[in-house]
Amino acid sequence: MLRPVTTAFGFGGLLILTGLCATGCGGEVRASAPDEEGDAGTVSDAGDFRDARTCRTAEGVRLCGGGCPSLGPTECPGVGCQPLLDRVTGAPLGVAVCVADLPVPIEQCGACRDGDVCVRVSGEGTICAPEALCQALTSRGLTRACRYADFSVYDGRALAVSQGAACPRYACGPGCGPCPLAPTDRCSGRSAQFGYGFCFSEFDRPPCDPTQPLPRACAGYACIAWTSSDAEDTTSRAYAFCDTPAPECGAGDGRLLCNAR
Repeated sequence: MLRPVTTAFGFGGLLILTGLCATGCGGEVRASAPDEEGDAGTVSDAGDFRDARTCRTAEGVRLCGGGCPSLGPTECPGVGCQPLLDRVTGAPLGVAVCVADLPVPIEQCGACRDGDVCVRVSGEGTICAPEALCQALTSRGLTRACRYADFSVYDGRALAVSQGAACPRYACGPGCGPCPLAPTDRCSGRSAQFGYGFCFSEFDRPPCDPTQPLPRACAGYACIAWTSSDAEDTTSRAYAFCDTPAPECGAGDGRLLCNAR
């Protein structure tokens, strides 16, 4: 596997956060930076999030606007509250999330940590987030912001856990055990349908395009992308990354698109 060099560019690793929430994240909130399609999005106080239990997850991730409490720069520092967007169209969904509450560092989807899902946030792109955030959104009927870590559509069902014979040879996960070839690697890709993930390097996953020849930084490796459950949704290709060609690439359950050209 590729070894530790923290990525801080493109879609392969960390995304630098900039800007401030100009209106204290209450009333109308405008993102200070565009998302991957350049649509900043807006949030108003319309909506039904008045149940306090769905305004703050067990991990402490807070929603703002859309009926949830307004959060100013003191309550939500850094970039403040950023609107949640439709996972495909980029349209604002009427509620924001306090970015400072999300796990640090903010990571683009591609190889999220086991147990995380993906959510689209204005100014940040499609990022890794605790599943409880998407559960809170789904409980209020907002089903369009999230994906599972394998880029399949998030539908509110809990992450599955495979065990025993249901674990493919090179799989990993709570019921399958750590990565068999390198236990320190990252296990990623569990969803409601698949109770196991695959192993990827913990660090240094340069971005790439699986439909194009490999960039020089990826020489000797493969460009890897998750295949979406919707054939017309190619979002996962924007989050492709280079890593050692995994044994499951191009085989198994077909969830990975791998290009080693």
